[in-house]
Amino acid sequence: MNTQQIFYQFNTSINWNGFFYIAQKISYTFLTFILYRTLTSTEFAAWANINSIIFLILLWIDFGFRKSVPRYIPEFAKNKTAHQNFIIAILLTQTCLIIIMIPILNIATNYSGALLNLSINMHISAISISMLFAAEGILAILRLIFHAHFWQKQFNSINAFFLMIETLSSFIAIHYYSGNALLNSIITNKIGASLATIIFSLFRLPHLYKQIMPQTEVPIPSKLLSKQFVIHSAVMWINTALRSLSERNFMIPIITYNMGPEMAGMYKIANDGALVFQRIIIKTIGTSDTSLLAHIYTLPNKTKLMEIAFEKLTTKVASLCFPFFGLFILFAYFIMNHINDHVIIKLFCIITGSYLLEIMLLAYERLLEVERSYRFLMAVYITYAIMFFFILWFNKRALIGFIETIALVSIVRLVSLLIMYYTVYRTYHFTSKLQDVIPIAIRTSLLVFIFYFITTKVPLAHSFSIWFLRVVMNY
Repeated sequence: MNTQQIFYQFNTSINWNGFFYIAQKISYTFLTFILYRTLTSTEFAAWANINSIIFLILLWIDFGFRKSVPRYIPEFAKNKTAHQNFIIAILLTQTCLIIIMIPILNIATNYSGALLNLSINMHISAISISMLFAAEGILAILRLIFHAHFWQKQFNSINAFFLMIETLSSFIAIHYYSGNALLNSIITNKIGASLATIIFSLFRLPHLYKQIMPQTEVPIPSKLLSKQFVIHSAVMWINTALRSLSERNFMIPIITYNMGPEMAGMYKIANDGALVFQRIIIKTIGTSDTSLLAHIYTLPNKTKLMEIAFEKLTTKVASLCFPFFGLFILFAYFIMNHINDHVIIKLFCIITGSYLLEIMLLAYERLLEVERSYRFLMAVYITYAIMFFFILWFNKRALIGFIETIALVSIVRLVSLLIMYYTVYRTYHFTSKLQDVIPIAIRTSLLVFIFYFITTKVPLAHSFSIWFLRVVMNY
């Protein structure tokens, strides 16, 4: 692909990611709120913890593929045979790892259930847990392969169709079932949707592969690239594992163990609310940021084009973040005037503000990853992990409170990205162009002012806003 094609594919992938993940996150967030109000605290904690365990293990066994596959797909795509072997190797490796990890998953589930006094297997069957783990793992690697080629339209259209079926089935289950039966029904619906997406995607993959493959075999250093891919994957795997220590899927079991299921439930609700803002942007970007920079990296005049691509990427991220910044500030101002003493609200504001600021800086980390600045990235993340465990140590000894702990964790996450921003600025002199960002900020400010005027000055809209907040927060 030439530069224009790469930029076009980048914009198209962003649009398709936005379409799918907005629908997905909104549906899952509403489902979480309903389950929080329908289930007992123990049942909800069992459901929250099993999801955390499954997706945390999947994150840990991906061996850095989520960042290394988009980085090296453009390198292998120059040669038909090497590209085909690369894709097959990735699929087989991840599938074997998933199968091997199923017994370990069940052991971890039993141990966690006993440790947290939740009896997870009494609420959700071991077979359902294993099937969900396998389905989500295979679906994740397929999504990664499609998105690394800028095939978001082809994959997300299939995924969105089965997401709609899953969502409808889950809301029907909520109407007819309760307790353990409801939990197993929700998980069964998710397994079915994931398996259907996998089957249809596997049928689609060979046809797409034939369309993009070059007619001639361009010689590439396959062994050298494979070695570089393994090294890159290992570094990304370690960094991702270290960063996951402060993610929801790791924090929920820690909070459950230290403070009980009630606090863990409040944290999950606040975090899921924050993820409506964060995940919509993150998943809209997806792997497109790495794919864009990686494709540019393979071009002959990459030095000049990389700066253009980076400016395009940071401007695109800003255009996605600013509207959510405006909505968040308006939302925080509004709720602080009506339900400001709710713990969930305080947690939501801290986590959401941190997430949005982090997203603005993620492009700088992606550039360092593509440029393979391994030593620097490892140093930043090791320091980050040390600071995180210091915070947990202080919390364990009751030296700092629950909300203060979450705030300090958010600050540590943000500082690590600010260090990367400073390094990119000093090393490459890359940064966002102010003239590209100012119009976005102006448009956002106008929209926020209009929304603020409607929700505060129009009596009916104002009353509805207060009612909605009180219902959602169960205040």
